[in-house]
Amino acid sequence: MRSRLDPGRGTAAPSRKEKIMKIELAMTTLKKIYGNVFCTGYCDLQKIMQHYEPSFYNAGVYGWNNDTYVIYADGQSVAISTGYRNTRGPFIHREELEPFNAAADAIEAKYKGQFSEEAYDQKRNEYAALRESFTAYLLNR
Repeated sequence: MRSRLDPGRGTAAPSRKEKIMKIELAMTTLKKIYGNVFCTGYCDLQKIMQHYEPSFYNAGVYGWNNDTYVIYADGQSVAISTGYRNTRGPFIHREELEPFNAAADAIEAKYKGQFSEEAYDQKRNEYAALRESFTAYLLNR
């Protein structure tokens, strides 16, 4: 099983047969590892992060706090924390996410009813391109 810390993985989600486990990570450690850390509310990224697994999670005395997605684009990595508590970095508002969620809806509509392996791979690649453009937006805002 490959490590989530391996930056050579690219942005594509693991194949259906490959499952990568999340790693528990303290948020202070996350800030030390990744220079670009952002946060958003729970479920705000569910459309953009289709076919992409969180790399890390954080838990505390009240249970699960958040999940953190790490996206690699243009030689840089961005960590986005989404959850209820203990998130770090500048907040990404829902209004900023609307164009990206609309693009994700368009991808879903395009492949609705297509169940072939080729259609699944194309859809997954389009989501990867959407995440890369989202990452570029975050780095340039």
